[in-house]
Amino acid sequence: MLIDAIRQQKEIEFRYTPHVDGIPRRYLYHPYLLKEHKNIWYLVGLEKEGGIIRTLGLDRMEEIRFTGSGFSADPGFDPLHFFRYSFGVGTYSGVPEEIIIRFDSVQSRYIIANPIHSSQEVIEELPEGARIRLFVIPTDDLKMQILSYGNKAVIESPPWLRQEISGILESAASQYRPEPTQQ
Repeated sequence: MLIDAIRQQKEIEFRYTPHVDGIPRRYLYHPYLLKEHKNIWYLVGLEKEGGIIRTLGLDRMEEIRFTGSGFSADPGFDPLHFFRYSFGVGTYSGVPEEIIIRFDSVQSRYIIANPIHSSQEVIEELPEGARIRLFVIPTDDLKMQILSYGNKAVIESPPWLRQEISGILESAASQYRPEPTQQ
């Protein structure tokens, strides 16, 4: 149905429940394309009411139906440009930033062999590891990816991101500390 809606430029309506607040919403939507990320499929298109491009998870869509209206896709919408600075599936609002990450010797070999973003550039390779540069919008997906490397990666810049990741790691570590015993 969604592929037909995209190909035939048919407007759809559906109920969508975001994970963030769990509150269902109705959308009138002009579907442009399907995109997969980490084995989850997403629909990218124009939310008619807000007039903005949204990326919505198919797993949270219900009661999908054609409205009977057609639409003309925005000729200025270019998926390659739209996702150029995104990390993961979201584009979100934001400005792309230079992110510099230092990886240990083992992890750096994986990162160099399998870049984590198309903007990835190796700044320096040393026996103890490598430093890479990304130019992306720093989204939650990026932060989760960095956190997944644990102690094998260190954010060098920007300072605000280094501090945020450090705070998350400190909070996580505190949950593993033994609770004081009561006497």
